[in-house]
Amino acid sequence: IDGVNISGEMVVPNTGDWQTYQNVSVTTPALTAGQHIMKIYEGTGGYNINYVTFTLNNWQACLGGNSILLASSTGTTYQWQVSTNNGSSYSNISNGASYTGVTTDTLTIFNTPGANYGYYYRCVINGTNGTAYPMKITDTWIGAVSNAWETAGNWSCNALPDSYTDVVISTGTPAISSTVSIRSLQLSAAAHLTVNTNKQLNILH
Repeated sequence: IDGVNISGEMVVPNTGDWQTYQNVSVTTPALTAGQHIMKIYEGTGGYNINYVTFTLNNWQACLGGNSILLASSTGTTYQWQVSTNNGSSYSNISNGASYTGVTTDTLTIFNTPGANYGYYYRCVINGTNGTAYPMKITDTWIGAVSNAWETAGNWSCNALPDSYTDVVISTGTPAISSTVSIRSLQLSAAAHLTVNTNKQLNILH
């Protein structure tokens, strides 16, 4: 398909097998829990397919990646808002270095910072508050390059997890050769995690 401009997204059924190859998180209320969004995008050396898992109100962003949020209904006026206090209060978002599309049905968050973990985002549609999305930052071990924790290509987000990241290791044998801090760890019985001598893994939550 060289030379063909392919882009876009579609809903596909849950097959049970998926990996995230691009650090973009997408969520939309048009999906039901267990479905995926399939995104086709042009990458180095050709076209790549990215599956993003979706569970209602469980938005899993990538640290440093771009996130796309869709309004929970259609309307004629839109205003995206953010809450930094667990949804107790919201303030309007403005376009700039961190956001674009703040008055449309599609909000893009650029270079998602870890400090935004737990922020709530919603769109006010025709003056009515839409669904609120709490941000979670998740990185899943895929081990595509080696067993080195410190290699970005071994992670679904193509970025190393940090103290704001919920880490998921379902399979493989990752090994830590440095001192690292993460927010939480979900380690499957099918996986084996090694912390090398004189190194440390700090799990903060």
